[in-house]
Amino acid sequence: MKRFVNPINLPLWTLLTGGVGLLLRVWLMTSGVDQKGFFVTGHLAGILLFLLVIGAIVSLFLLTRDLVEAGKYEFNFPASDIGSYGAYIAAAGIGISSFVDIFLASDTLSMLAALFGMIAALLLVLTGSARRRGTVPSMLIHIGICVYLVLRLVCYYRHWNADPQILDYCFQLVATACLMLTTYQRATFDAREGKRRPYAFWSLATIFFSCISLIGWSNILFFLSVIVWQITDLCSLIPLRLDDIYFDEEDSEC
Repeated sequence: MKRFVNPINLPLWTLLTGGVGLLLRVWLMTSGVDQKGFFVTGHLAGILLFLLVIGAIVSLFLLTRDLVEAGKYEFNFPASDIGSYGAYIAAAGIGISSFVDIFLASDTLSMLAALFGMIAALLLVLTGSARRRGTVPSMLIHIGICVYLVLRLVCYYRHWNADPQILDYCFQLVATACLMLTTYQRATFDAREGKRRPYAFWSLATIFFSCISLIGWSNILFFLSVIVWQITDLCSLIPLRLDDIYFDEEDSEC
């Protein structure tokens, strides 16, 4: 597989597989539903979508194994205008989505999640500003965003859990969970303890499942901004030899 997909091309590979997954999901939702509105068991689109998900996750796991650690934060997240724009777009998407959720909130937890979403949008502006300057943001910024994602996941899952058809919400659920884990891994980079392999895997998995989740205007607004954010905030995907790492460590000790 590595002969066909270089780690540096993983973002494009992930977008392509995620796009195929979205098309399969649209196919399933338009022609794989019976008269009662339930998904037809054994529909070709559903089978192909299941196989695609398994294949994509396995491929991401295998293709990120060569990302041996490069300890310096600056190597993985150098100053980048594009990286800052991605964070600003995510701030806009999450901020607007959370603002709408404030008016739709039916209980205290929903209101709390929406308010934390507004805070998360501000935190994304801060991390975008840090990315533009090439400085290391406080790990509390990404921890704060992670707290919002936990609240969002719990809040939305209460509504999803009432749906008897898991295919209606499973991709949004997994995409949000992957984003939560990605944000936690990003915070470890801010603390100078980050590891490329888990961060790249969870970030790319977030992109893949977010692509499949682009159905419904609210999902499109949220997950499209997430895709842009993750694409522009990936760590370096340049494979390194162990000799390179040892050499870098010796230099840092001098």
